[in-house]
Amino acid sequence: MKKKAPKKIIIIGATSEIGFELARLYVSRGDIVGCTGRRAEKLQGIREEFPANIHCRVMDVRSEACTEQLDELIGQMGGMDMLIYCAGVGNQNPSLQPDIETDPVFTNVVGFSRIVIPAYNYFKQTGSPAQIVDISSLAGMRAISRTPRRS
Repeated sequence: MKKKAPKKIIIIGATSEIGFELARLYVSRGDIVGCTGRRAEKLQGIREEFPANIHCRVMDVRSEACTEQLDELIGQMGGMDMLIYCAGVGNQNPSLQPDIETDPVFTNVVGFSRIVIPAYNYFKQTGSPAQIVDISSLAGMRAISRTPRRS
């Protein structure tokens, strides 16, 4: 029986709960994983746990530099088969102050676009089967009890 080749998976937001556990899962399966996130100490922790199959890069999707950093990570890994975007933030804002909404827009919309569009173009250029996965919040579909709403 032929052994399956490891996938090259990049996880955007690997320093938070879901992304971190996905990184651990894929690395433990023998896949090659590129982890990104804002917290260097979390990236260092997973690098120490799985030093052979991990590539880590501190990255903030709110920064314009993230697109170039993604390209560099793809090059460092020798390609990419799957991109998982699970960087997302949300703030409670019962008084509906506009400045509180800025960070989620830059992370959840602008950052998503800065990462997913180049990933899509990479996959289109290489012509290889690939996957883009986006993990989002249930709050986008269902109101939370603390969400402002009309009475």
